[in-house]
Amino acid sequence: GEVEQRRNRPDEGPPDAGWQAAAMDVVIGGERTLWSVAGARALRYLREVRGLSEAVIREARLGYVPGGPRQWRKLHGLNVPCGVVIPWVIDGDVWALKVRRAAGKPKYMQVAGGSSAGLYQVDRIQHFQDVMVTEGEFDALVVNQSTRLVTAVALGSASNTIRERWLARLVTVPRIYARLDADESGLEAARRLQSLSARVRPVQVPEPHKDINDYWLADPAGFGGWVRNLEAYRAPSS
Repeated sequence: GEVEQRRNRPDEGPPDAGWQAAAMDVVIGGERTLWSVAGARALRYLREVRGLSEAVIREARLGYVPGGPRQWRKLHGLNVPCGVVIPWVIDGDVWALKVRRAAGKPKYMQVAGGSSAGLYQVDRIQHFQDVMVTEGEFDALVVNQSTRLVTAVALGSASNTIRERWLARLVTVPRIYARLDADESGLEAARRLQSLSARVRPVQVPEPHKDINDYWLADPAGFGGWVRNLEAYRAPSS
């Protein structure tokens, strides 16, 4: 019943099985479209603008829902914005479906019914390996594509934080680097993370690069060096 659900803090757990099944159907359809003629432009965007390899695009199960940037589609009973589909699949559960629209604000929309208590790519964390927390999913994918030295996870938005259920996975992690935007919400998010653990160290990408994606595209070798020497790029704690 409903009372029971509320007692189990449904806001902290994955969505119910019915929503997850529908969401997985959206994921499968989106993947099929992305790798078809209809998805050619979206695929080019992921490879050229985001710098993602074919292997990472497939592994992350990225997809595409064709249509104008302000259009929505009814798919498997869910209202889905048109654009690039970024599924949050953690240990086999679908926690959320995010869509990166081609234009308009906000650029990223979440399909209703998903949970915002997930942590993108959290199931990749290894014991005794450093972790990087990024804001956006594409940033996390780029880091995980480029190195085995750290595992990147994404909050999905600066207003999210790491929920209690994921902290257990961070117990053996030596250092947690927070690479968030240098704007007010990013700094606030970094402060929230630092209050979770003394192991959290805010880091920045070197000038003139705006962010991880930018840096990776402009200078892959430099980016590799940055990841190897993250301690040197610690941002002053505010």
